[in-house]
Amino acid sequence: MAGDQERMVYESVEAMVHAFTQASSMIGDIKAGMGQVATGFANGAFDGTHGRTAQDAINQKLVLALQIAEQKCNDLAKELHDAVIATQNNDNSVGNRFLA
Repeated sequence: MAGDQERMVYESVEAMVHAFTQASSMIGDIKAGMGQVATGFANGAFDGTHGRTAQDAINQKLVLALQIAEQKCNDLAKELHDAVIATQNNDNSVGNRFLA
């Protein structure tokens, strides 16, 4: 389909940027909440090794995985936003060439 044109729908991409930004914020909230749960374990919610095991699992595995997911959402939001800016700049540049 040589005649078809592909173009970016800026509003849709900006909506995805917003969704990734919101997801990152939500993950940050979950991470903070899990930190509070881990602190509860450290303060004796579970006695003995069970509390330490649960605290370690939260701090070393879950929080780490959440940090990675949070960073990935931020990276994707930035990449999409940068793509929109670059495409808009290119569209304007090409358009200006034909209007001059």
